Amino acid sequence: MTESDGIAEVVEETIRLAGSAAASGRMAVARHQEQQLREGRARDEHNARKLQAQSDADRSTALSELAVVSQRDWWQTATPQDVQHAWETAQRWREHEPAANRAAVTLRAEHLRRTDIDLEHGVGSDASGREQVREITRASFPQPAAAAVDRGPRHPRARPVSGLRTPSFEPERQR
Repeated sequence: MTESDGIAEVVEETIRLAGSAAASGRMAVARHQEQQLREGRARDEHNARKLQAQSDADRSTALSELAVVSQRDWWQTATPQDVQHAWETAQRWREHEPAANRAAVTLRAEHLRRTDIDLEHGVGSDASGREQVREITRASFPQPAAAAVDRGPRHPRARPVSGLRTPSFEPERQR
């Protein structure tokens, strides 16, 4: 029997250690990838919660703004900008929220009753449609300057500002 010079054992041990190191490396890479996936999921869930919260806040704001369109007092003091804003808000939310759809129906019916102008007829949701709403409401709701001044603050913390010109809904005359 011949004695080994130890080279075969050293090579065998080196191969075993290399295999162990490779396995450890693969496990470390796998743990790192798993950690990245967990962090990515957590980020996605966080972003989804933020988006949902923002959407809920937007919906709540829109619905509170639209709640007044069924009140007679609102129509007595509504400016063209108020009607336009309410109409645009109702259009934006009407497919997602039944209350917004009801507000759109109320706005359309009340505007038609008061002005004989149908807000939906020929009015799109793009920029030209918004401009049509502006023109329709300006023509439909002329406000005397005194009525606009007498309305008072719209927000509980708002303060009246003196020296401001009240916007006129009449076309400017050529000089």
